Amino acid sequence: MPSVRSRFLSLVLALVLATGALVATPAATHAEAATAASDASAVMKSLNKKRVAKGLSQLKTNASLTAYAQAYAEHLARGGADVPAMTTIPVDAVTGAVPRTAIKADYLWGDLSFEAWSRASYLVWTITNDNQWRDRTANYGAVGVAQTSKRVWHVFIAAEYPECAPRGLTMRAPSIAGTGRVGEILTAKPGASSQRGVSYSYEWRSGTTLVARTRSYVPVAEDLGQALTVTVEGNKRCFTPKKPLTSRSRLVTSGSVPTVTGDLVVNELLTANVGSWSRDDLSFEYQWTRGDWLIRGATGSTYETSRADVGQLVAVRITGSAPGYSATRVSRVAQAIALPSFDSTPAPVITGTPAVNSVLTAATGGWASTGATLGYQWRLDGVRVAGATAATFVPPLSAVGKTATVTMTATLDEIEPAIVVSAPSVPVAAIPFARASNSVIRGTPSVGKTLTASFVSEWRPYPALSYQWLRDGVPISGATSVSYKVTRHSSGHTLTIRTTARHLGYITRVNESDGIVVG
Repeated sequence: MPSVRSRFLSLVLALVLATGALVATPAATHAEAATAASDASAVMKSLNKKRVAKGLSQLKTNASLTAYAQAYAEHLARGGADVPAMTTIPVDAVTGAVPRTAIKADYLWGDLSFEAWSRASYLVWTITNDNQWRDRTANYGAVGVAQTSKRVWHVFIAAEYPECAPRGLTMRAPSIAGTGRVGEILTAKPGASSQRGVSYSYEWRSGTTLVARTRSYVPVAEDLGQALTVTVEGNKRCFTPKKPLTSRSRLVTSGSVPTVTGDLVVNELLTANVGSWSRDDLSFEYQWTRGDWLIRGATGSTYETSRADVGQLVAVRITGSAPGYSATRVSRVAQAIALPSFDSTPAPVITGTPAVNSVLTAATGGWASTGATLGYQWRLDGVRVAGATAATFVPPLSAVGKTATVTMTATLDEIEPAIVVSAPSVPVAAIPFARASNSVIRGTPSVGKTLTASFVSEWRPYPALSYQWLRDGVPISGATSVSYKVTRHSSGHTLTIRTTARHLGYITRVNESDGIVVG
């Protein structure tokens, strides 16, 4: 069984399986080519069988792609380079479809199970899009086989073709239906197309300013005197998009816009006011909307907001009707519906002594009576403390010198969550050592002798210690270790040692020993 290895193809995406040693060999004979064609068909059947077993669709093939795969296999059998031009992946001779991608794969030596080819997706090179590698599916595949006296070359090319050849989409210029008055609906009417099933996209402009991307638009006061146009683009599968077409302009004239009164929060009653109309014999119909959608059943002059309206713009469409006359106007809503707020949102107050290992508490004041669920997050110098999410907080040793704050979040059904922050505490203070010791001098106070600093009891916690020896209360230059060898300059003078104890989170402690006289 041959060994298995892989190598990268940088341009055309092809998968080649071969047996035997890799050598440059002459092209295949006609008899070998006939055998190869039969073998290629068997390989494709085996590949598609494996894909179906995996729940994948079978790869289709076309004569152009099959010829390409065969030519490439023979090219390799002749010792040719394995990087033919990517753009040579062929157009489908029947449909005229141009491939969007071709498949990258690797050389695999030995195993002829073709397992590597029966994949849900492949790393592909996008030919007609952005010329980059993408993980995509393929819908077409072809196998080429070339035989020599020493080797059988199996070449697999997979590609993604559109299901149909694109054709041009015919469309006429759009028009605008409506009066053009402020507050009254304008609707874009796409121009007639000879094809069915066309989808449209819209862009409304007031002068040169883009104001909407919907089929309908309601002019507002700012549009008064401006020329409104709508640009429509048509799209349909298997058709090339039509160049966007723009309607004739419609001058916006004055008009009365309906208004909505009431608090824009959940569970509040909104009331529609029809405004002034040019006729007195009109009867009015109402339809409330949420964003671009009609609210089912909301057809009265009032509407009670609900949880579904949160974050949405609620408006009302009012249609005035009389014999031979009908016009629809839409209210303008300034802001989205929100949840109601808490009546009062007092900030928490930090109680307790801001010191290491002391308990700080977030006093919540009047929040208890609201029934709200309260959440906490403590911070030191504005930086969140991981895990500090309770009403109490014990500053760690690293908090010394930093100010503490607590952010409190209050949540309650049908109420907008409230987030309040306490005032900062004073900087967190260090604490005394649990146990500390005074220093003493041990040794014989004579010239040439060595004196040593010692302690009468233990430290808790044990600190980092520094030393300074003194002669008659004046620091001795260079005498900063735990021991000191007495020199003649100290004869007849009093020696002491000053010890400094430091530890993170603890108050620095300085102690000076009793003096001894050098004899």
